[in-house]
Amino acid sequence: MTTDISIVTGWGGIYGSGHFRRMLLLAVHLTEKYRYSVEICGKNLPVGNYTGLPVKFKNDYPEKTHLIIHDRRDSTVNEISELQRKAPVITVDDTGEGRFTADRVLDLLPNLEFSREYNRNIFLYGYDFFENLKKIYYEINRDSDFLYYFTGSNDDLNRVRNLIPGKKLMILYNSDVYEKELCQEMKLSVNYTEALFKNEYVITHFGILPYEAILCGCRPVFINPSEYHSKLAAKEAQFRNFLQLGTYEKIRYGADEMMKNLKFDHIKQKPSEAGKQVIENLDRFAEMLSVYL
Repeated sequence: MTTDISIVTGWGGIYGSGHFRRMLLLAVHLTEKYRYSVEICGKNLPVGNYTGLPVKFKNDYPEKTHLIIHDRRDSTVNEISELQRKAPVITVDDTGEGRFTADRVLDLLPNLEFSREYNRNIFLYGYDFFENLKKIYYEINRDSDFLYYFTGSNDDLNRVRNLIPGKKLMILYNSDVYEKELCQEMKLSVNYTEALFKNEYVITHFGILPYEAILCGCRPVFINPSEYHSKLAAKEAQFRNFLQLGTYEKIRYGADEMMKNLKFDHIKQKPSEAGKQVIENLDRFAEMLSVYL
């Protein structure tokens, strides 16, 4: 049996979690609303967390398929050419040489290597973010100051605490949210989407989380794990009112004063409006795919 759409993506290491999370949301939407058969292909994907979804998972490259979506960053010409033997290939946020071989290239995020423009109208959010969002039927009070996306380093957490003395802090770690400290006693009964609605700012690195935050009316402050991510954040900060503080190894001079001058004006955002935006983007993406199917 030939699959309608095969998605090739990655998880962990250099890929992080964002590539898989956004492709999972796209796959579920294409399956449930448009009745396409969709498979997600890749090694070491966290499929055990998503059993019961109407999507097939495969620990290898696709075989019989009508369309391939490649969302795994640095493709090679050989990789894309091999995939094109099976079906047309659309590559997403690809900074490898294979992007020039693909049938279509989509840039949903800024990159340093090739594209100056990217398409916000088909930006894809994460599956877990949207699943949480669908369950919020009420307006959430923005009653906390900062949500910090914990990187796994207590040293980094202490650096962040030193930047925001006296402010209310929540910590996001492995999809769980804590108040002040990473201990079971401080674990909150809110998911990370709710936490984005509750906080004025999220301190995080470049990826899809800052865009999920913006959709919730929570503004990102960037501290990045590498110069590469820092440059991407700086590029985006040119066009939006983002605060870019450099890397954990080299936090920008004057960062303390910049954090003191942040405005806390309790931006209002309805969860229903955020959910509507997610679906509109998914539908525009699906419409674009229809010409290949």
